[in-house]
Amino acid sequence: MLLYVFTYGRVLGYLYMFLTLFFSSASTLTTTYLTSVLSVDSVHTNSLSLYLIPGFAVGGFVCFWWFRWQRWRFRFLIAGGMACYALYFAILYFGVSPASTYEMLYFPMFLRGLGMMILVIAFGWRRTPSTVSCNNRASSWASRRCSDTSSSPHFSWP
Repeated sequence: MLLYVFTYGRVLGYLYMFLTLFFSSASTLTTTYLTSVLSVDSVHTNSLSLYLIPGFAVGGFVCFWWFRWQRWRFRFLIAGGMACYALYFAILYFGVSPASTYEMLYFPMFLRGLGMMILVIAFGWRRTPSTVSCNNRASSWASRRCSDTSSSPHFSWP
């Protein structure tokens, strides 16, 4: 039973989840940049986090659309979430200068919220067992979910 915990798919999944949490800690860099370099007060520094909310909303919609109507590979969704984070860090890396403005960080914060929501939903979806009863296939969603997990007794990566 202990060896089942250390299978390749589980270790890789938890490694990606750790990477997602590591990306979430980038707000300390942004906060330090805003307070030290741009001399922005703490109220405006913390209000910049409100620009994560539209990213959360779009990320939730993208994941709903992906799991409901798309039949593409799951790795494309994860790659899209990672690309949002990569673009967020690229914009921060190349846009940070003493001459930049506070408003320059609106779009990167949106991308960060989008990437965070996509990755958290994607990893949560793939790491939890199905809660849908496979005997009741009333909807197309339930039948697709059951067909994904019925090939093996344990939940596995695609």
